[in-house]
Amino acid sequence: MTRPGWDEYFLAIAEVVALRASCLRASVGCVFVGARHRIVSGGYNGAPPGQPPCSDVGCLMVNGHCARATHAEANGIAYGGRDLVGSTLYLRGYPPCGACAKLVAAAGVERVVWRGEHDYLTEHPTDPGVLLLENSGIELLRLPGPGYLGEVLSAARAVVETTVDRDGGDEIEALRIALEGRVHALGTW
Repeated sequence: MTRPGWDEYFLAIAEVVALRASCLRASVGCVFVGARHRIVSGGYNGAPPGQPPCSDVGCLMVNGHCARATHAEANGIAYGGRDLVGSTLYLRGYPPCGACAKLVAAAGVERVVWRGEHDYLTEHPTDPGVLLLENSGIELLRLPGPGYLGEVLSAARAVVETTVDRDGGDEIEALRIALEGRVHALGTW
């Protein structure tokens, strides 16, 4: 595997941050990166501090959305403050929703990069969040494919499957199941 570029590197970190998400509907993580490629803030979707997480008590659904979970971008902005001016937001999944797009624009973010299997901009040309970001002059970039971390996990999966096929055994099968859960959480299985 080759050394990842900056976008791949920070998207891989956002994918790992997403593993902390406690919402049952979506596993989203993000990092905000400032000047000289330094991480300024990060966040994942989940219940606010002091509230029970969706993973423990279920999602609080209102109009098809979880009302309990705070979005990853909103959490990252809450902890990043004014240090986000001029930063790049790296996000796993999709571009920010309309509410988060307002926060991203207000925070002074200049660029949004996300990894997605679908060409969201083409499929949803009138998405309010996308339109707000575009009208705010924020650069939008989607990178396709499983990403750097997805490639690493897929390679590990191949090794485990080869070992299971060759050796069998309960320990190897337990490792395979654990790895499958991690890769599935990232949407790359």
